[in-house]
Amino acid sequence: MKFLTIRELRSTTGALRDELAGDEIVVTNHGRPMALLTRIDERDLEAILAAVRRARALALADHMRKITAASGADKLTAEEIDAEIAEVRAERQRRSAA
Repeated sequence: MKFLTIRELRSTTGALRDELAGDEIVVTNHGRPMALLTRIDERDLEAILAAVRRARALALADHMRKITAASGADKLTAEEIDAEIAEVRAERQRRSAA
């Protein structure tokens, strides 16, 4: 896997076709990953987009599970969750009425 800064991306767009022939490229902004470039065929576009969306959803769900486990929220009962939701909704109504 190769890495490319956003600045390099602007100046080397012509060479990307060759670079993508064999590998993915991670585009970075200030040293942080922001995009993934990968070669696709128009026949596979929809399938690849669906796979990327599934992977993102799974990664997000895993991240949410870790956060809830770290905070102890994964131990809440359904009743406690409902009470928490009701409390937040009531607070929002109080703020919007003020």
